[in-house]
Amino acid sequence: MANISTTIKVKMKTLNDMQVFYQDALINNPGEYVLFSARSHGVVITAYKGKNPDSFKVFFVGDEALEEARIWDKTAKENVAKKTVATHWLNTHEQIGSDEVGTGDFFGPVVVVATYVTAEDIAEIKLLGVDDSKKLTDDFILLIGPKIIRKYL
Repeated sequence: MANISTTIKVKMKTLNDMQVFYQDALINNPGEYVLFSARSHGVVITAYKGKNPDSFKVFFVGDEALEEARIWDKTAKENVAKKTVATHWLNTHEQIGSDEVGTGDFFGPVVVVATYVTAEDIAEIKLLGVDDSKKLTDDFILLIGPKIIRKYL
């Protein structure tokens, strides 16, 4: 599968139409915000709850991602990768890194994750496109998350 991806926003009617269209191609994806996932023509299609209750995001990834997305949105465009971090200042020796999410007050608990990585691991993580977590999109995190979890947990 290629790294070609696109994301479209759809309304409830289109989301329902998509679920019917892909009903024979559904795959298991237990993500908390995932409404459904399917694999069609080598493309993985994943629908997510959006921030607006009337709008949903659908992420397509694979060689034919753009063509598949244009079935539903003729104006769909390929996602463009964000700039990569300059490597001249990165510490590429073994290390432990951590990140946190949440505020611990009004919005719920603070969740912290840390992991140990070797120099080889860092090279592999960079190939996945991992960058400053604040620069990663939710869709991208959901795409690479399972790969990172399998490898480092």
